Amino acid sequence: MYKKKSNKPVYIAVAAAVVLIVVLAVVQSVLPKMRGKNAATETETESEATGETETETPVHNILLYKSSAGTIEFDADWLVSDSDTESTLQVEENVLVTMLITPTEGKALESVDVLDYDMQTVSSVVRSVSGTEDAAGEMRLSFVMPDRDIFINFNFVDVDTETEIQTEAAVAEAESETEAASPYGLTLHNLTDEVAESYNGMFNEQTFLQALGDALHIDSEDSEYRMVTDVYFGDAAASEESDTPKVSYYIYFNGYETWRVLSTYYVIEDSWVLQMPQMKQKRRRQQKRRT
Repeated sequence: MYKKKSNKPVYIAVAAAVVLIVVLAVVQSVLPKMRGKNAATETETESEATGETETETPVHNILLYKSSAGTIEFDADWLVSDSDTESTLQVEENVLVTMLITPTEGKALESVDVLDYDMQTVSSVVRSVSGTEDAAGEMRLSFVMPDRDIFINFNFVDVDTETEIQTEAAVAEAESETEAASPYGLTLHNLTDEVAESYNGMFNEQTFLQALGDALHIDSEDSEYRMVTDVYFGDAAASEESDTPKVSYYIYFNGYETWRVLSTYYVIEDSWVLQMPQMKQKRRRQQKRRT
């Protein structure tokens, strides 16, 4: 008779295999997590050891006041909120902020106010995009974002008003330059090459007119020369014998040749002496009477 074989060993082997597979699966799923946790712990430990901590760059607000006289363009990533009258931007500290300003037709950018809330001016630069001084064209505003909140206001004017202001400024500057170049507002005439050469390069128009105006007290209401505006070189005066080199000319005023004085330039002293002919003749008559 044959004995029937027992199946117990087979069942035990299968059960053992199943358990082994489950254990391997659990180990494979847990091991990466443990490695990641260990790696994170090591990174934190290293950061703590070196004292390194990650810090975010501070961000500050810009309150931008709008104007119907022009449009303002900027980086769209900065915009936080927007309305009909103002826009709020957020910009990181020390970032270069650039805005493009385009005036509407008939308007020109007069100035830009960049201020903090203590009313302190933030350094900024406004330049024409085209490189010209045309404030009616596109303008570029540039500044570095400070370490505080700020606000910006754009000031526009009418183009005609801007032109008028520039014209008035140009006229005032021209008048100032004329007065500086022409003491007492005097205009010199008949300064020919021959007259200039007689001074051997020593003649200075501004110095001459200054000396003339001082001597004649032209700015005094009591002076008979207060109405003088034009000065003319006349004939050269006969030079008397002298050890001192000098140049003498008659000078007449406002086109009247009979209204004149004698102008003498002393070369060594670099000075001017003005004599009225009638006074000179009067002194001579007084001298004759005494003799």
